[in-house]
Amino acid sequence: MFIQHVWGGLKWVLEGSQKLDYSRVTSRRVPEENRFTIDILDWGLFEPTELEVLNDFRVIFTERGGRVKLYDPERDTTIIVAEIDVYQEQEDGLMSLAIDPEFEKKQLGLSILFSARGRTKTALVKI
Repeated sequence: MFIQHVWGGLKWVLEGSQKLDYSRVTSRRVPEENRFTIDILDWGLFEPTELEVLNDFRVIFTERGGRVKLYDPERDTTIIVAEIDVYQEQEDGLMSLAIDPEFEKKQLGLSILFSARGRTKTALVKI
């Protein structure tokens, strides 16, 4: 049954015999452009991969090459808070980060996903 369903969808797409009815499509209203501002956190980044905004509006972000940076909007400054030795071949490197929901209280709880140099596996480290 499942394969028939998938095959039917592929046939429908590939044959293109049916016209799409966009009048049936709905989406949430897009906010006005003037509600956004552009803030440059840093220049000359090496493939930025992820960012998280903390409750106090500081921004922690990563680069594939292994840098973890912190942007302070009050001072308009960015500092390197960690440099991780990562394996950077192909698509590997420092790939992701996540903040513990209680980070502000504990000042701990940053999880980082990266390809460790000299190892064949990806590491998930919580600091």
